[in-house]
Amino acid sequence: TTSLIAQARAKGDIRKLQVTSSQVLGLAAFLGAIITTVVFSAGRPLLRWTAGLSVTPELLRLSLDYSRIRSMVSPLAIMGLVAQSICLACLDTTTPFLAVLAASLVNVFGDLYLVGQRNMGIQGAAYATAAASVTSTAVLMASVYRKMKEWREAETTNATSNGSSGAAAGIAKVIDGSPHLVMRNETNNSTTAAASKKKKKKKHVPLVSFPDRASLLKLIPLAGPMFFVIVAKVISYSSLTVRATDFGVTVLATHNIMISIFFFYACFGDSINMSSQTFLTDVLIKAKKNKSNDPNKRALKMLMKRLLSMSVGIGVFNFSVVRWILRNLSGSFTKEAAISKLMSENSTYMAMALLLHPFIMLFEGALIATEDFNFLVGTYTMTMGLLFGLLKLATGSFPDVWRALFIFQIIRLAQFSTRVWRRTIRSPSSKKDDSITDGARAPPASA
Repeated sequence: TTSLIAQARAKGDIRKLQVTSSQVLGLAAFLGAIITTVVFSAGRPLLRWTAGLSVTPELLRLSLDYSRIRSMVSPLAIMGLVAQSICLACLDTTTPFLAVLAASLVNVFGDLYLVGQRNMGIQGAAYATAAASVTSTAVLMASVYRKMKEWREAETTNATSNGSSGAAAGIAKVIDGSPHLVMRNETNNSTTAAASKKKKKKKHVPLVSFPDRASLLKLIPLAGPMFFVIVAKVISYSSLTVRATDFGVTVLATHNIMISIFFFYACFGDSINMSSQTFLTDVLIKAKKNKSNDPNKRALKMLMKRLLSMSVGIGVFNFSVVRWILRNLSGSFTKEAAISKLMSENSTYMAMALLLHPFIMLFEGALIATEDFNFLVGTYTMTMGLLFGLLKLATGSFPDVWRALFIFQIIRLAQFSTRVWRRTIRSPSSKKDDSITDGARAPPASA
């Protein structure tokens, strides 16, 4: 989503902005419905497989209740993620911030009321989190609705201006995510007016729609690989939890706390992925338009240098803070001395994995921006297989689980950085990179 919205924004293609946004939201709702169906129909065996030998009937019942409540809002939750990508691709960072703030307030007060006052336990926590997801999606979708309305108005202005008479006419362009009217001189107004009358009125694009058969067929080569990448990530991280179950309940509890902390701080690195997709796409499209290698290469290197500097800052921050938290504040997460000890002993591998995470996200975002999907599929297939091999053959204790994650991070970083350097930074105006600016791209995109 981020990459194709950024492409349309950089080109000033108002029609594509509308169609892409509408169709990816429709696909998000469909995928969310699939998640809901899977959880309700196959949630029990999936949870039993995930928990492994540590599962008990009570644990299975509670986890299934929580999963089903959360999955009921999956269509809205996935739409919220897509809406957030649309906002970020349009350089709108205020709306996602407000969405997170609103969701946090709903979640906190929901927990206090449902768990603290109504004594609903884990079900209350699930309802509070589900309500927070709906709130966040509502804030984000309201912003996307306003953007769609602005784009429709700009498209109408553009059509009217092209058919008007006089010395100058307005062209609606998208600048930083918002439509602006740019004046241009017309040399043949009568011809333009005649041509505009022959054009059919463009179809209204709804806020949410599902792509037709032709668009869906064009989508598969784009969305299919990204869907595989997302699933590969989920399976890879889940395999760590599955392996941790083999070392007992105490280790599993420790791992669940640590992996939750890992995902929280990984969000800071994920922002680099979004930035890389958005700004790199803009630089590459300008390189195509200008057809001047030296200035574009300088702009590209300057962008990568800034993103690398941000990655260094985020990585060092994550490493320092997480390592300190696990060693000094583990008692804030549990009262069990054994769990606190395990968290402290395994802090280094986890902190090093987070140190590398922003750099991985930077180069992965660059690969998505250049639509190097076949490479992503191939590398994730290989790294996922290597991770499984490490967990199966070289993991004899709990520390080895986090060591395997650290190795997984190193492999991804080496693969992605080498590919981006050879394919994008060293030769930014190659034919493969220019392919992202070709007009024959499907409106929908991957998340």
